[in-house]
Amino acid sequence: MEDQVLFTPSAFKHGETEASIYHAIETKIYEGRIKNYDNKFGIAAFNARGNLIETLYNIVDDECVQILHAMKARKGVITQLERLDGGEHGIYDR
Repeated sequence: MEDQVLFTPSAFKHGETEASIYHAIETKIYEGRIKNYDNKFGIAAFNARGNLIETLYNIVDDECVQILHAMKARKGVITQLERLDGGEHGIYDR
């Protein structure tokens, strides 16, 4: 991800911390553009506690991203990750 990371208040709505979100960014297992959005992206990764989370962000500029939301991964995200080899990517586009 980019050099600078900004956080909106909603990034912490579900109890994730900056440290956990940074850990997820560094260890992501999947990243893709959110379908039907030009500048919204998702990451599936493990937080600092080892729990699978989904994180949404947008690109501010070439050196900065803004984290919009981070939460425990929903069942649908896990299902979509399992399908990555099969073609359809559901909520995420590659």
